[in-house]
Amino acid sequence: MQLTAIPNQVIPRPLSRDVFDVIPTWLETPEVAYEAWINRLPYRQSSREVWMTMFGKLCAWARANDIRLIDLTEEDIENFFTENELKKDHRYRYVRLVEKVFNHLYELDPSLSNNPGRGVAWSKRWFGENDPTSFLDHEDRQRLKHYLTQTCEVELSSAQMCAAPDPEWTDLRDRAIVAMIFGGGVKVGELKGMAVSCISPGEGWVNVPATGPVKEHKTRLVPFAWRIVQAWEARRRSLGLPGDVLFPTRRGINPRSQDGARMHSTTIHRSVRAVLDAAGVRATASAAGAAESAPRLCAQTLRNSFAAELFDQDGNRDHVIGLVTSYLGLANSDWVERMWSTYRRSRGEDDGFEGPSRASIAAVTP
Repeated sequence: MQLTAIPNQVIPRPLSRDVFDVIPTWLETPEVAYEAWINRLPYRQSSREVWMTMFGKLCAWARANDIRLIDLTEEDIENFFTENELKKDHRYRYVRLVEKVFNHLYELDPSLSNNPGRGVAWSKRWFGENDPTSFLDHEDRQRLKHYLTQTCEVELSSAQMCAAPDPEWTDLRDRAIVAMIFGGGVKVGELKGMAVSCISPGEGWVNVPATGPVKEHKTRLVPFAWRIVQAWEARRRSLGLPGDVLFPTRRGINPRSQDGARMHSTTIHRSVRAVLDAAGVRATASAAGAAESAPRLCAQTLRNSFAAELFDQDGNRDHVIGLVTSYLGLANSDWVERMWSTYRRSRGEDDGFEGPSRASIAAVTP
């Protein structure tokens, strides 16, 4: 599929303009403005409905992350793709949608010259073949574990917690975020909605809130990750941060922001990358199981690596696939089966492909 950027252009349409197809409406209620605009374009009704549904999903994601439509960046679009696990064909359609919308906004107001869809359209990394399922190799996983746990015992000491300088709390929060993904398979969208009350004391269980089609479920953190999350929860309590958000944001330069509010997805992704950089994780090509590519250093790779950790620890294929399916909150085991096969092949092993019984999945569901 060849994808090239669309230059700023005027899309042919009737001379009259709908009263809702104006910049103020695009800023306040973009779905209303988009519907007014697309209804005047020469599309079939079925196509209009598809595009409006897609646009509504993008707007809902942006609104949940406190991002205005006109402020969307290339990085935001990438995060939207990642969080929603969109495949190449869907990414293609979304980029075309964003390009056309921003071309139209430029037509309405030439000062709105930013078009994030154009930059994404030129990016081969996002629009080549679908990225292979990737995992951190054993050395990178051990390196990350060591980095995440090196201050854990200090943080769990109440004396040290009281003496710890306040500016350092975001560092432990970010380590706990990575521990939750790498040690529990939690998605970024799920992390944002977590409350302190989601942590079950003493057992390592975490209640994961529902997001989109994924229902509320439970995951069990591996021991090293559980200790790190405990350390963060203790530090959070000692700081007296307001609210019940487990991973809150820190008050920034924006006077409207406050300690204790939800983090944006973009901020979480940046925090994950910063922790991986600080830990010295470099993700060599051999870790991807393919000589020509290396795994991306991102939250999804950490989530895959959580599954890989369980694959390594449990030789019973049916049991471990059921376990991972349950912990990730998936409706069926199809994706986990593919991940199992990819991981085994990347290690030069027989994938032992046999579908797990539904009884084995039900048996491990908490």
